[in-house]
Amino acid sequence: MVKRLIVGFSFVVLLSLMFTGIASAEAVQNPDTLIWAAFGGLDTADPSIGYDVASTRMNENTYDFLVQYKLPSTDLMPDLAKTWTVSEDGTVYTFYLRKGVKFHDGTELTAKDVKFSFDRMIKLNKGPAWIYTQDLDLNSVKVIDDYTVQFTLTHPFAPFLYTIAYMGGSIMNSAQVMAHEKNGDMGQAWLQGHDAGSGPYMMAQWVPNVQVVLKKFDDYWQGWKGNHLSTIIIKPVPEVADQKMMLERGEIDVAAGIGVDQISSMRGKPGISIFEGPSGGTNYIAFNCQKEYTNNPLIRRAFSYAFDYAGVIQGILKGNAMRLQGPIPKGLWGHDDNLFMYPTDLTKAKELMALAGYPNGGFTLTFAYFTGQDINRKLGLALQSALQKLGVTLKIQGYTHAAFYAKVTSGWKEAPNALAWGWLPDYADPDDYVFPLFDTASWGTPGNASYYSNPVLDHILAEAEVSTDHQRRVDLYGQVQALVVSDAPWIFVYQPKRFLAMRSWVKGFDKEYNAMLEGTPNFYYIYKEAG
Repeated sequence: MVKRLIVGFSFVVLLSLMFTGIASAEAVQNPDTLIWAAFGGLDTADPSIGYDVASTRMNENTYDFLVQYKLPSTDLMPDLAKTWTVSEDGTVYTFYLRKGVKFHDGTELTAKDVKFSFDRMIKLNKGPAWIYTQDLDLNSVKVIDDYTVQFTLTHPFAPFLYTIAYMGGSIMNSAQVMAHEKNGDMGQAWLQGHDAGSGPYMMAQWVPNVQVVLKKFDDYWQGWKGNHLSTIIIKPVPEVADQKMMLERGEIDVAAGIGVDQISSMRGKPGISIFEGPSGGTNYIAFNCQKEYTNNPLIRRAFSYAFDYAGVIQGILKGNAMRLQGPIPKGLWGHDDNLFMYPTDLTKAKELMALAGYPNGGFTLTFAYFTGQDINRKLGLALQSALQKLGVTLKIQGYTHAAFYAKVTSGWKEAPNALAWGWLPDYADPDDYVFPLFDTASWGTPGNASYYSNPVLDHILAEAEVSTDHQRRVDLYGQVQALVVSDAPWIFVYQPKRFLAMRSWVKGFDKEYNAMLEGTPNFYYIYKEAG
């Protein structure tokens, strides 16, 4: 058995972590409490089910993991596991746990809780489970003793360690969860509004669509030396205008919903700072690759040539983003810096429309976006303007977040021709940016909402997942990027910078920020202080 050093990547080479703003001499309000304004509310706190920013933000702070990111980098470091070993063939991982780690009810965390957590997730097969069922089954996790647990993968899976640093790797209190089981639900109903973790904060209150309150866990195994917060209040505030007003008044400490298109309006405000950092997110317009018209790659390429990228980035986004060059973002290993990017070329677009048999357009398409983030509506308007020049009509429809999810994942026949969408990373590996988004097996998920399928690509993705040769994986992901860009299931629009508007008394965010955990701060490192 050999111990392997796990080194990730860093987006810091692209952008520096920095704050801008005018400091205020005013006294810190409620110094032990942080109020965080989010776009939407929490639907479930169950780490085996939730699969959105609200759930990840909750579980990042109420649970621990076997391994964790070494903030602010994406290198991995020990968490609940003090050490681990990996077999030469990359299929057997043995983790040696810390002793004395307590769950929030005071019981000790042991290897049986690790096995329970992964087995439960696989059995439920919801939310983030797809990440883990790629290489784990119900026979994979074995308890060696109270403080040793072994994972035997169904096949080598290069990103494995990164996946268990994500929400699905949250270790739950097995006894507490099963004590609240009802009708064989494995505690799902109870965990919707409670936690069963060992993290720095406990879930003290959940009022749906009103607020979530987290309280400091006094017996947290890392202790509480230094500056920390006692209470975290997360409030859904769906309107950006309301978040701006509340932040200026000091009613909230952080306004997480002010996007790249509106952040400039907050610069220079007294008492407000703007955090700027790299982003691992990608933003795009996805086409339904099975529906009439958008199932034709010639038409999709034509649309890609017709789109005004500079108008979006400079006009709508105020320069706070870069062109998205393929599905794998800049800053992540495997990204191809020489990958072809569609220029805005209306002549080429019209040539392709003629080749497709529609020299004058003459058809109508549908476009969907979820309301709240107005930038998605603006992307629809930008596409509408581009398609008008090709004689194509685009009907734009906004939906609530839940309705949008249902619309795009209910099958290609019900899904729109196009939609504004984006991807935030689950784990620090190119696989996370391509397999869930383009593999045929991912059809109809929030990832592959374009219903794209290419058997050649599927084969390449399968090889890339199991290869233990890093350079071979780089080469394979180069092929993946070229194929995807050629097939044009998306218009590759932009890779944003990450901005966060907050009161100037909020400190520590630059120390805990990680592009892999965008929108999910580790509150343990954040505090409030004047100046």
